[in-house]
Amino acid sequence: MTEFLLNGSPTDCISTLNFHPTNPDVLLATSWDKTSRLYNVSDNTPGEVSNISGGALLAGCFSSTGEQVFSGGLDRNLYQWDVGGKSFILGEHSEAISSLAFNVSTNLLISGSWDRCLKLWDHQAPSPLVETILIPSAEKVYSLSSKNHMLALATSNRMIYLYDLRNRSIPLSEKQSILKFPTRTIELFPQSNGVIYTSIEGRVAVENFDNPSLNYAFKCHRKPGSNIDSSTNQLVDLVYSVNSTCFHPFFNTFVTGGSDGVVNCWDFVNKKRLKVFGTFSNGVSSLAYNKSGNLLAIGNSYSFDQGDKP
Repeated sequence: MTEFLLNGSPTDCISTLNFHPTNPDVLLATSWDKTSRLYNVSDNTPGEVSNISGGALLAGCFSSTGEQVFSGGLDRNLYQWDVGGKSFILGEHSEAISSLAFNVSTNLLISGSWDRCLKLWDHQAPSPLVETILIPSAEKVYSLSSKNHMLALATSNRMIYLYDLRNRSIPLSEKQSILKFPTRTIELFPQSNGVIYTSIEGRVAVENFDNPSLNYAFKCHRKPGSNIDSSTNQLVDLVYSVNSTCFHPFFNTFVTGGSDGVVNCWDFVNKKRLKVFGTFSNGVSSLAYNKSGNLLAIGNSYSFDQGDKP
C-alpha cells in the first residue's frame, strides 16, 4: 500500500471529499476555509480552486458528468461551479446547508439544511428549484445519502428517514436510530437495500431493509481504559466521534474514519474488521473511494469536536 500527501491542501478542516464520477484520478475537496478544490491525484497536482463562498463549506459533490461541482455551507447559499468556467449561486436555504448528494437516476441535486427541509434542484433548468420537502419531525438535516432511486437522511433528533425519489410525497419509512447519541453521517448500501450510520459516541449501525433480523450495531474508534473518570478514579474508555464512512465500489466492505485519527475497514456481512489505517496526526473528517476502488482519499483534519486545543 502506497500512501502520499496531496500538495495544496486546504488551510482549514476538510468537510467533504468526492472523486469524479468518470475520472478516477480527479478528487474534489470542500473545506471550512471557504474553498472547493480539485486535485489530479495521479501526478499529485493541485487543480482549479473556487472561492466564491462567503462562509465555511460543509458539503460538496459532483454532477453525474463531473462537469459541475456543487457546494454549500454556513452562508446558506448553494453554489454551482462549472469546472473550467465560472461559479455562481444556484439557490439558497434559510439556514446552513449541511449535506449534498447528486442523484444520477433522476439527475437531481439534493440539498439538506439546518432549516429543517430538503430541496431538489435541476441545475440545467431556467428555474432550478424543483421541490421543497419539509422534514416530518421539523428537525435539522445532519446527513443524507442518495443512490438509485433512494434517499436516506439523518436528522438532529436521531430520526432516520427513507424516501423513494419517484414518490416523494411521504417518506417510505421513518424510524429512530438504534444508536443512543446524535447521528454523525449516513450512507446507503451500494444497491440501496440497506443503510449504515454512525454516531458521535464511537458506534456504527448496520440496517438491512430486506431482512431486519440482520440489523446490528457495534463499537469502534475507542481507546479502552485510556482515560480516568475523575468522579470514580476508574479507568474508562476514551470514545471518539465516527465522522465519515463510505463503501468500496466492488467489495462488501466499508471504511469508517473517526476523531481518533484512525480509518477502519469492515466486512459488514461477516462482521469483521479487516484492516486499520493510521493513526493520523489529526482526526479523520472525510473519506472517499474512487470509481475504480484502487484509491481511498482520507481527509486528515481536526473538526473541533473536542473544543479548542492549546
